[in-house]
Amino acid sequence: MQGQSPHIANASLLYKNQKEGVDVQLAYVYTGKKITLVSPYKDLDYWQQGMSQLDFSIEKKAFKYFTFYSKITNLLNTPIVVQILQPNIYTTGDFALPHQTDPNRVTVQRDLYGQNFTFGMRYKF
Repeated sequence: MQGQSPHIANASLLYKNQKEGVDVQLAYVYTGKKITLVSPYKDLDYWQQGMSQLDFSIEKKAFKYFTFYSKITNLLNTPIVVQILQPNIYTTGDFALPHQTDPNRVTVQRDLYGQNFTFGMRYKF
C-alpha cells in the first residue's frame, strides 16, 4: 500500500513518580523504507528511506494546580530522504541533481527539520 512502511518499531523508557509528580519519557520510533509516490513510468517510484526519531518529554506537577512540561522532538535531527532507486545517468551538466552521492540512486528530496523544543505550563482548576 502506498505510504505504509512494512517495518515499524517503537520503544519507550518511562519513569513515573506520583508522589513527586514527575513523568519522564524517552521514545524511539523507527520507520522503514516506504513508497511516497507511485510513478506512471516503470521503476521510477519515489521511496522515502528508513528513518529513526528520538523524542524526550518531562512533566512536573507543582503546588496544587500547576504542571510544568518540556518536550523535545527529533533529538537525532534525522533527515527525510526521498530517492528513486535507479542510477542517474545525468551526473554532470544541466541535468545533474544535487545530493547525488550514490551512483545507483537519485536523491530527489532531502529535508532537515531540526529539533523542536516546547516548554509550557498548565493550570488546572
